[in-house]
Amino acid sequence: MFDITARRDTSAREELALIATHIAIHSDIPVDARGLLRESAPPPRWTDIGRTIGPRNFIYARCCAVDFEEPKLPESSGQNIDVLTIGSIHFDQHLLVSALPRSGETVIAHEVTQGLGGKGANQAVAAARAGARSEMVGFVGDDRTAADVLRRLNALGVGTGGVIRVRRTDSGAATVTRDVEGANQIVVSPGASAKGEISDNALAEVIGRARVVVLQGEIPAAITRRAAVISAARGVRTVINLAPVVDLGEELGVADPLILNEIEARQLLGARDGAVDDIELARRLGDRARSVVVTLGERGAVFSSPDGTRHIPAPAPVRVVDTTGAGDAFVGALAARLALGVDLEGAVRFAVAAATRTVESAGAAESYPHFEEVVIP
Repeated sequence: MFDITARRDTSAREELALIATHIAIHSDIPVDARGLLRESAPPPRWTDIGRTIGPRNFIYARCCAVDFEEPKLPESSGQNIDVLTIGSIHFDQHLLVSALPRSGETVIAHEVTQGLGGKGANQAVAAARAGARSEMVGFVGDDRTAADVLRRLNALGVGTGGVIRVRRTDSGAATVTRDVEGANQIVVSPGASAKGEISDNALAEVIGRARVVVLQGEIPAAITRRAAVISAARGVRTVINLAPVVDLGEELGVADPLILNEIEARQLLGARDGAVDDIELARRLGDRARSVVVTLGERGAVFSSPDGTRHIPAPAPVRVVDTTGAGDAFVGALAARLALGVDLEGAVRFAVAAATRTVESAGAAESYPHFEEVVIP
């Protein structure tokens, strides 16, 4: 226990930030304390905090709090952003089984773990692990999970000032079933990620501070389309990972690059498996966006731009443990390299090597290594 009143050297704003952070970590109320620490942000009124958490909890939070490790919040809040990811935030349950179940089959899990997930969250963490100042715009519910996922994002170096709480809604969740060979099956319940709303003014404000914006298909397509339009108008490079494949209309044309895996690429083109080789697949998609990257799993990736089309092979992993989140690691790592001024080919080479590293350990965002240490073949 520690008594906040004993911290005589703290300002009223800092004291409020400490209590707000305590509330965020130890309750189901997500609170972003970073705004309290900025000189431009007015401190909340005690009556507002009391009204939010209730009189009894308010008195307890005001007088004393359970000891905790204060989170190391990213320095990028309120400043320029290297990579802004606008996407999904989920809380995942991972099940390890001997073999993936067939239709109608029941199998027993040998191990159960939980952690941060969602394509948006995974990609934002990957960008941070690749050395970028990374922030998120996304949606969480008003359940206990919300505070947990925000705390986890902050701990992994991702700013959450743009994350919006959706009332009377659960946060997104997913169940990831993985076999001992690393193959997986994933079922997603999007929750707040499918129900959130954000104004054009709010989008424009945060996009205007970014070097690269990353979008995907796990939040409402209308938000993704609006974000793409605003990014183009602001001259901000836009990376679109069309996963899952959704209709973005002509806004898809701003993607630089458009990133899809082989299945998604064929789905977008309406091409049959094997009817078009990898190089031709990327070349045909070049008409849909400014540049294109098609990921090929263990075979690496193919990219197409006005300068040509090339295949980048993947290095062999030491051992395949879990492929969950490898594609998201690719996207985040590539976006980080683009934000740092690397050309598309260099970014793809780095992203291929980074994604390969991720399959050597179980899990997604929270198991990503620091990609600055990745050796590019």
